[in-house]
Amino acid sequence: MGLIEKRAPSTMKGNKRRTLYGIIDPLSSYYYRFVERYPDSIFLMGEETAFKIFVEEEFETHFVPNAFEEISRQFLIRLNRSGRILPPFFKIGRYSYDLPREHRNGEFDVVTLDEQGYTCYDVKFRNRKLTQVDVDNEIKQVIESPLSPAHVLGLSAVAASVELSLPIILGYIA
Repeated sequence: MGLIEKRAPSTMKGNKRRTLYGIIDPLSSYYYRFVERYPDSIFLMGEETAFKIFVEEEFETHFVPNAFEEISRQFLIRLNRSGRILPPFFKIGRYSYDLPREHRNGEFDVVTLDEQGYTCYDVKFRNRKLTQVDVDNEIKQVIESPLSPAHVLGLSAVAASVELSLPIILGYIA
């Protein structure tokens, strides 16, 4: 049926600890994440009150940002297929790393691989605009990671104003 998707980091296909499973359809995902969990509360309180108490925070901090990551991934694939990304990438996925000796780990939301190397896309959906501190922290994470990408780009959306800027160039790593 294609309802569940298995997604492993693009550079760690054999690592089962980093593999994620998720419901592909956004409506089904919303239903099983929120409606199925609170049927009695929704009935007793009404939809609006139950949403505010049980759903709103998680919806804004987890559900929508994860959906935005998928939208960004699909957007990049469409740009790539239409020839608007040069050089075209031939792999797309997440990248996660674990450095236990240094007590550091991290993950990049969307990473593509082309003939020049990796490009990291930091995908952010927030209720505020990105600050220079946010950008500097993301660049620092990339520099300190074992990935060594050719490019670092950002895809950002601000929830409060539904302002979408694609892409923001965070910086280039030499």
